[in-house]
Amino acid sequence: MQGWGACGTLPISMRTPASADTGDMATPRRYPPAEDIDRAARIIRARLVNRTDRWGIHWLKDGKVQSRTAPSRAERANAERACKTRRLGLGDLKRHIRQMFALNKGMPLGVHSISTANTSKWLAWDVDQHGEGIPESVPPAVRDAIFRYTLHELGLMCVVVDSGGGGWHIWAPLAAPVDSAEAHLVALRVRAVGAMAWPPEAGKPKIDAFPMSPVHNGPTQPKECGGGWLRLPG
Repeated sequence: MQGWGACGTLPISMRTPASADTGDMATPRRYPPAEDIDRAARIIRARLVNRTDRWGIHWLKDGKVQSRTAPSRAERANAERACKTRRLGLGDLKRHIRQMFALNKGMPLGVHSISTANTSKWLAWDVDQHGEGIPESVPPAVRDAIFRYTLHELGLMCVVVDSGGGGWHIWAPLAAPVDSAEAHLVALRVRAVGAMAWPPEAGKPKIDAFPMSPVHNGPTQPKECGGGWLRLPG
């Protein structure tokens, strides 16, 4: 199907090989030039944003990460009273990038994996190390298995991001939107490859595949609404 293929150049410092050392994640990074932030935001909008009416946000509260889908009902009601519609815009994406460089400030954004037209611009896998009994070596081994398979068997270049706590987000942006049902099946196939690298003694594989569902679902299935959403790289 048209669209399957690597999407090309990736923005700023998001190009992380699967075996790379991510460095000191507790040290704020210097802001890139404004024109680089603008370019990165435009690439993210073109390659990763499937819908602008809903998105995800994260924040820290009492040392714990909280998350929800935005905009909230109150935010939507306020926008309606002002005869406006709240959308995820370029300014939000630029703010996300700046906040990621100024560590622990603001609310990182997440984007849904399926549009309301049942298309997907990307695939992704979330490899977690949450819980007891999971050796530190397991998530990197799963990450590398997914990276190699996606590159060599599907011809897709991945963006690999340290998700914190020993986990990894592996993104595969596509050259153009594809049918979400097909994207879902391919994501599950790659997840199965990663699961084979997860040793039985470490318990059930903690690997989420995106899109999480074959089609866009309604609010009665909030976890999988829009195929699920994943925190943007930054």
